[in-house]
Amino acid sequence: MKTKLSFLALPFCLGLALSFILGACSGDKGTNSPEPGTSSAAPTYSSPPLSSAVVITEIMFSDFGVDASTEYEKIILMGAVDAAATLPIVKLEFLGVQPAWVSFTGTLPSAHVSLTKAVIDLANPAIPCGTINIQVKACVDAACSAGKYGTSDSKTFEKPAYMCAASSSSITTLYSSSEVSWKFGGPQIVDVASGVPVAVGTATFTLSGDDGQPDMTVVGGTVRIAMSLGVDDDTVVPGKEYSSKETALGSTKPTTNMIGGGDGKEGVQNQDYYLIYLNDGSKYLLYFSKSAVAASWPNWPKMCTYWLATQSP
Repeated sequence: MKTKLSFLALPFCLGLALSFILGACSGDKGTNSPEPGTSSAAPTYSSPPLSSAVVITEIMFSDFGVDASTEYEKIILMGAVDAAATLPIVKLEFLGVQPAWVSFTGTLPSAHVSLTKAVIDLANPAIPCGTINIQVKACVDAACSAGKYGTSDSKTFEKPAYMCAASSSSITTLYSSSEVSWKFGGPQIVDVASGVPVAVGTATFTLSGDDGQPDMTVVGGTVRIAMSLGVDDDTVVPGKEYSSKETALGSTKPTTNMIGGGDGKEGVQNQDYYLIYLNDGSKYLLYFSKSAVAASWPNWPKMCTYWLATQSP
């Protein structure tokens, strides 16, 4: 039924267009007219709340890379990752590799994380030989939510073929107690002055450069670091068997005649073991420490104790 409008009842609405009479005289000047077919009660309008500001997390990777040298059969990640002090890094993920492959000894949460605390031991038989990609994901919340993480560039490293056995049976042999072990004769002790060659069998070695981490150069053989004796002994016991696993004395023949040599490579360390492979086939284990006539390790001379290998892999 049509509604008849009474202009006498609208004294203040004269002069307005008829299409706005009802809305203007309703007293609700801040609302819109109802849509056709809806309730005659004018809807209440309120603006939607402003959306929360998107947090843009600043996560910066610097100098990310991998130490591709497999001389020690370990891969060490390089560089660092930084975040705001008010929103520190709480979690790291290593993409492209299995979590169990990576040993991370850093402390989280932290606004600055050194990636050199992340190490991959290639002696782990679960790691396949060949080229492997790795990428680091740094998160400022435990769930690694969107906008709360950053990722590094992708880098590659390689596990060399000689570290992979041809079959499961040979893998078992490599990591079993039947491995060929090391044995050594009696110790020889000598003080080493900077730049002065020292004879070891038919070879010589010379320490030079940095007092705390001197370079070692071998003439007549090659040299590599030995990870450890693989036992709790402080010194070598002549005739005792020592492990040839790569996490201990190892069995890999070195390809270089130098320890250190610049480019960020560490030189000889105090109380570390080194193996020299002479060109005549003999092998010697060397151990460096503070000399009895020196005030401390950085001072010269250094003391070197060495043993001839009577059995080796």
